[in-house]
Amino acid sequence: MPDTPSWIRHPILFVLMLVLLIYGMVMLLIPQQQVPFQFKTDWLNHAFLFFSLTLGCKLALKITLGWLTLGLFALASFSELSQFLVSYRHFSLDDLGANFLGVSCAVIFCGLFYLAKIEAKA
Repeated sequence: MPDTPSWIRHPILFVLMLVLLIYGMVMLLIPQQQVPFQFKTDWLNHAFLFFSLTLGCKLALKITLGWLTLGLFALASFSELSQFLVSYRHFSLDDLGANFLGVSCAVIFCGLFYLAKIEAKA
């Protein structure tokens, strides 16, 4: 069995995050009527996907919150901009904002968890 790279904290969570990432990117690029699971409002779909990705990546990878936030903001932007290439989808600032909201909420959650952990040690 090969050694796990030093930047991966939990290999199984890492694989699950890759699966979620691929699933999410496919769902963002297929016609919206064909998406199998949807919340009632579209912005919740975007926010939940990026919230889940952020939490999962923080648990699976040895990465600081700053780099994680930057990387997922870039991914969120790329995912919306890539919809220019697909005729049946469209770029939306509302969707981009929901993506950023999901990342931001997860980062705040991780930050609060970290602060609570520090307080418990003191």
